[in-house]
Amino acid sequence: MVRWTGVVLVGSALWWGGVALGQERAAGHGFVTGVSADSAPQGADVLENIVKLGTVTVQGRQPGPRLWRVTKGDHTLWVLATLSPLPNGLEWDSTAVVERVKASQAVLWLPSFSMGVDAGFFSKVYLGYKFLQVTRNPDGKTLKEVLPEATYARWAAVKPQLLGSNSRIERFRPIVAAEGLYGAALKKLGLSESKNVLETVRATAKESKIPLVVPELSVKAKEPKKLLALASRITLNGEIECLNATLDTLQNDLPVIRSNALAWAQGDVGGIHVERLRHRNQVCQDVFFGSELMRAVSVSDVESQVQTIWLNKATEALAKNRTTFAVLPFSNISGPRSYLKALENSGYTVIAPQ
Repeated sequence: MVRWTGVVLVGSALWWGGVALGQERAAGHGFVTGVSADSAPQGADVLENIVKLGTVTVQGRQPGPRLWRVTKGDHTLWVLATLSPLPNGLEWDSTAVVERVKASQAVLWLPSFSMGVDAGFFSKVYLGYKFLQVTRNPDGKTLKEVLPEATYARWAAVKPQLLGSNSRIERFRPIVAAEGLYGAALKKLGLSESKNVLETVRATAKESKIPLVVPELSVKAKEPKKLLALASRITLNGEIECLNATLDTLQNDLPVIRSNALAWAQGDVGGIHVERLRHRNQVCQDVFFGSELMRAVSVSDVESQVQTIWLNKATEALAKNRTTFAVLPFSNISGPRSYLKALENSGYTVIAPQ
């Protein structure tokens, strides 16, 4: 998946709160993914399942995963697979990683996409304020008014279990509601979107004066007001699909998310399984990447473009440096669009951790 760093107003955030930003959209208000009004779970016991799973706790220093190694001749790219979420309070033994970073001539950062706008300070403030309105449902409607009956029944069953009596979220768009549910479930499991691993790598590179190479697809919009107007017109159909996919994940895949977090902490690469989680990420991501917003700034196939940028940076680093260190999401290492498989297909030797 692509790391979405947000649509940024260079000072004001213009994004939907860091959603791990699907595929087909259907026309019409009655769009539902695999759910009928009769089969909608009225009492989906997500909270009960979380209690049964138990809060994730880890004690002592954990090794984390060993590194992938990419070589050509005597030049090496060491790759640390990152994962999110991870256990709260994880004490990661970063000794081996810190040593590798210090011995490198460059650090290749996470692949990412960002969008910025050309605007003065007061315009940024104004646009930031206006965007707060965009995150809410059109015409002041509630989720009950914009969601299909079956989807709202699912939401209404799960929402009080994870978000309590919070009524304010009923005014927000489905994708914001989806992210709210997902974040609350992770919190109750004792997991979080940990930044400790990346902060350690970044801090070590900075302290050792090692350059950080950022493989980012960056787009700057010249008409920010038009951008806002397009953002406000993003179809709710894709967002409804994202909410349904999130509800599916909460009902079926929390054990996988939990076991993945523990496997990463314990260095058990073979115990990390991300395939079942790709659908929710892809569905929610495509709300933006497949929207008029992207077409307005002439951006298409973001994932392929970002992968190409990363591969170019990686091959440049391998050619230039004797040793390079990289951080790469586990989802970009495994699966059909594996970045490392692409390097292997280009003649590099890729050695997975044993």
